[in-house]
Formats: sequence, C-alpha cells, structure tokens
Amino acid sequence: MSNYILFGLYLFLLLGIFGFLAIFMMHIRDYRQYSRYITTITRAYLLLMVAIAIFGGYHILTGSIFPQTLRPIQRVNL
Repeated sequence: MSNYILFGLYLFLLLGIFGFLAIFMMHIRDYRQYSRYITTITRAYLLLMVAIAIFGGYHILTGSIFPQTLRPIQRVNL
C-alpha cells in the first residue's frame, strides 16, 4: 500500500518537472541566440529524464530495478 502512495508522490513530482520542461520547450526559441546547441542539449536532457522516470517508477512499484530470476526454494535445516 505504501508503494502506491510513494508512486503517487513520485508521479506528482514528475508532472511538475515535465511541466517545467514543457514550458521551457515552448519558449526555447528565445534562448537560441545564446547557444546553438540548446535544442540538442534540451532534447537529450528530456530523453534522460524520461529514462530515469521509467526506471524510478518501476523501482518504486517492484522494489528492484532489473527483474530478478526466480531462485529455487532453499531448504533450511533447524
């Protein structure tokens, strides 16, 4: 249950970050006079943020970043 609450907070934070990036992308032509690479850098940053968001959401929901292989049941002798 707490994973879903944490995931909801995570989504809320991501919406804020991507909202800021969307506003920046709408007004990027104002900043092109300062750097000709601003569009390329911003797109690379956006792709990196999307990748981090996907891995972060998966980690919050499942508890691991990469899927684990099934381990055989180990016998415990007491």
